[in-house]
Amino acid sequence: MKPLQVGTVVNLEVIREAPFGFFVSNGTQELLLHETEATGTLNEGQTVTVFLYQDKKGRLAATMTIPVVVIGSYAWLSVVEVKKNLGVFLDIGIKKDILLSKDDLPARFSQWPVVGDRLYCTLATDKKNRLLAQPAEEEKIAEISHPASESLFNKQITGTVYCL
Repeated sequence: MKPLQVGTVVNLEVIREAPFGFFVSNGTQELLLHETEATGTLNEGQTVTVFLYQDKKGRLAATMTIPVVVIGSYAWLSVVEVKKNLGVFLDIGIKKDILLSKDDLPARFSQWPVVGDRLYCTLATDKKNRLLAQPAEEEKIAEISHPASESLFNKQITGTVYCL
């Protein structure tokens, strides 16, 4: 059986209840599904669909809240915090925000996105297997973008401007 990988959605079995949540397993690895990350009533032996992430202490943990993006997919993510020494934090739809490293942002801080901006990103892991956001490459942006048709000329529209 493949080891559990951060940034993925998997089905795991509830193996026991704890005072602070539930332990879930794939048969070889166990991890915590904190009570605040569980939805509904859970019972031992039940299979649950969870997203895997790292908790504040860097341990692999699970949430039943499935984010808008996982490793291998892309989504528009909102900037919720900017830290000049780290990068920007993005909302993926779970309680923990994900870092887009300053290494993946323009060298000039004045060109960084601000809170409320949206970035087209995927999830990836670094050398220490920590979950990070990664901006889409030009090819991915080209796949979803298109020039405005003449029928839209001189009309008010809503869109996203993305500089390559």
